[in-house]
Amino acid sequence: MERHGTIRDGDRVRLRIHVGGVPFDWVAEHSGFVRDEQFIDSVVRGPVRRWVHTHRFHAEGPSQSVIEDTVDYQAPFGPIG
Repeated sequence: MERHGTIRDGDRVRLRIHVGGVPFDWVAEHSGFVRDEQFIDSVVRGPVRRWVHTHRFHAEGPSQSVIEDTVDYQAPFGPIG
């Protein structure tokens, strides 16, 4: 894994993943950073057409939180994918 910066807007992370035994580079860029509330990572390069992963954090008292993850994606190859 290679990371450039943090989870703040414009920072990127590069992962090497294997899909069905085939290696792919996955590069995601962070955006939508709101301290203690959320950040978003979107695929810049990878095995999917679209991937927007929103991470939200909700306080549940003084020492607990709930993490809510939402992923909006589109697989490659249209309906076949």
